[in-house]
Amino acid sequence: MLLLLSMALIVGCQEEKPDEPDELTNTEDEQVEEPEEEPTNEQDTENESNGSEKEENLDDVSEDETNPEPEEDSEEELALTVDEARVIVEENLARSIDIMQQLQQEQDWVGIVEDTVEYHEAVEVTKTYLEETISSHAIDEWAGYYFEEFFIYNHFFAVLQPSSLNTRFDLKEASPNRFTFSFIQLGDEAFNETIQYEVYYLKENNQWKFSGYDVVDFQEPLNLTFEDLKHAYMNGETLERFEGELVEELEHNGEPYIVIDYKHAKKAINVNTGYDESYILNQ
Repeated sequence: MLLLLSMALIVGCQEEKPDEPDELTNTEDEQVEEPEEEPTNEQDTENESNGSEKEENLDDVSEDETNPEPEEDSEEELALTVDEARVIVEENLARSIDIMQQLQQEQDWVGIVEDTVEYHEAVEVTKTYLEETISSHAIDEWAGYYFEEFFIYNHFFAVLQPSSLNTRFDLKEASPNRFTFSFIQLGDEAFNETIQYEVYYLKENNQWKFSGYDVVDFQEPLNLTFEDLKHAYMNGETLERFEGELVEELEHNGEPYIVIDYKHAKKAINVNTGYDESYILNQ
């Protein structure tokens, strides 16, 4: 009897055992994904703002950092006219001559021989004076030229004078820190030849300084006109340009001339070569 009762209890317990929960039978692939939370209006506005800022930053980088443009001089900075450049050159060359004439009075260097100890010492002293007017790029070379012109040779073959600037003025290059000035020196009956120069100037310590020159080939005939020659000559001391008055145009030995009265002198200038050959006026 007891055996039958025990078996009945065991069977009853097995029938009442609960089923396994459904979620335990789900595989990983069948897991239910939770819906994403939709952004609020504030989040939308913030995201749009951040996006536009990023685009602006990218624009800044592409223009300013990845491919920077070279700085260009403004029109105001480049506003150096031909006449202004001419005056700078004239005054600078005149100042260098004044300095050397001052040294002639102060120093007993006459008779010094080139490439001696005394010569190099004198050139070094000359450099300290001409640093006012000659750029640091050219001072080593040109201090020697100036010393030789004023203390050894006593002429101006290498050194330019303000009066060398006669005609056909042109500004080849101009920037805030440099310019190249072109002009023609007219020949004469003495030692000057008709030569076209390009002179270079650099700005150092906010001051324009001579930095050398080149002689440039030009084609004859020059075909000079009265306008080219009207103000071609100057007073070397005051740097004032004479205003010439046209006298006549004539031909001599098959060559054309313009005769101009500059008040201090009357000149007959060969239109083709640029030489003043005033001697023909006395024939």
